[in-house]
Amino acid sequence: MAELPRAEEYRHLIEENFSGKTIAIVQVDEVVLLRENSREKLRSMLIGKKMGPVFRYGKMLFASLGKNKGFILFHFGPEGFPVVGGDGTLSPKCVFSMGFTDGSFLWVINERRIGEIGWVKDKEDFIRRRKYGPDALVITEKQFLNNIRRRRSCIKALLNNQNIVAGIGNAYADEILFRSGLHPQLPMNMISTESLRKVYKNIREVMSEALTPEGSAGHFFVRNRKAGIPCPACHTPLTQKYVQSRSSYFCPNCQP
Repeated sequence: MAELPRAEEYRHLIEENFSGKTIAIVQVDEVVLLRENSREKLRSMLIGKKMGPVFRYGKMLFASLGKNKGFILFHFGPEGFPVVGGDGTLSPKCVFSMGFTDGSFLWVINERRIGEIGWVKDKEDFIRRRKYGPDALVITEKQFLNNIRRRRSCIKALLNNQNIVAGIGNAYADEILFRSGLHPQLPMNMISTESLRKVYKNIREVMSEALTPEGSAGHFFVRNRKAGIPCPACHTPLTQKYVQSRSSYFCPNCQP
């Protein structure tokens, strides 16, 4: 579940273990994840460069390679994650390995091969070209209302749409909608501006809470996504529906 809070966790791990180190080896096992890059291009742009600060935007990480030298893009997908490795051996689940001159390694494990790894010249230009919305922690209420009002879909699909707001995934969208009292399949033309303002407030609260030392401990729908278990508010059994082929869990009483 590589949503914004998990991406922030991965940002800390990569920056704390590899910032300031020089890249010596790059091994790429899965070309599907490269998209705009090739193995050869990635090696030529990374080897010999020193990794600097790591920035997060939505679910993506951008590791700086120095002034005018670009960034390493990491998008781990729903189940991918970084590992501090001890050697360069690629396991069947390891899709990317980067070795440093001090002998340390950064591995990326991604069994489902969903995500993206690559080099980008300018992270701001990359974000604009991909048309990503503002990050969930910095988006203003005005930006959120303007972005979401232009769309025609149900509210759950729109919260998961990274072009509206970057960083919210399936589980956190369920939590936000539960707090907002909205059914995940409710179409936009049936939602008032007042209700959308409540959604915005809950986006900021839920995502900010997830970055505290307690993490998502108080987020029922992040930790308990299963049909039939009792709602934490009214004890009605939870229901499961699919929104754009993705599971959504909600209380039919609290979210009519």
